[in-house]
Amino acid sequence: MEQRTTGISDLSYVREVVEQVEDRPITPPIIFYLWALIVLGGYLVDHFQHSLVFSYWTVVPLLGAILSAYLGNRYWRNLGIQARRLGRRYGLHWLIFFAGFGLLLPAVKAGQMDWHAFGVMVMLLVALFYLLAALHLDGRFLLVGLVLVGAYLTMLYFPAVSGVVLIGAVVGALVLTGLIIQFSGSYARSLAGRRE
Repeated sequence: MEQRTTGISDLSYVREVVEQVEDRPITPPIIFYLWALIVLGGYLVDHFQHSLVFSYWTVVPLLGAILSAYLGNRYWRNLGIQARRLGRRYGLHWLIFFAGFGLLLPAVKAGQMDWHAFGVMVMLLVALFYLLAALHLDGRFLLVGLVLVGAYLTMLYFPAVSGVVLIGAVVGALVLTGLIIQFSGSYARSLAGRRE
């Protein structure tokens, strides 16, 4: 009888640990803040140093992806979570996005697509990948994904709408998502657990 009681308490302990891990945010808020800065930086480069736009959007997002992977991995390690499989899923998800982005460039270079259409298609691609990230990685990507869908539709049907409005909405959604995570009870508990 004592072994059965011990087994039940062991299972209860495992369940409690799994629930605590599942309750924690998978993506730390700093990653959303980082991407808000990258998007804002791209907008500023486009308006004040337009000749650098292509270089900016081919180099800075790759550096941002590397920094995001580092920050996410560090966050998970600090929580004591071994998340190699999840890390690979994140990495492959965004690697496929960058590959899709890269596959659009030849269409522009071949004259099959102008730069405005390229921007619209990239916005659609980013929106889809954020929505897929919300579905398969971390549901907290949903708000940004929905705002990106709105930005895509606005670019497509209302091209006269100012880029400031679109970029403001996207940056705002990224920052708001970061703040929601940062001030959520589960994030605070994860930080408290890390300090113990």
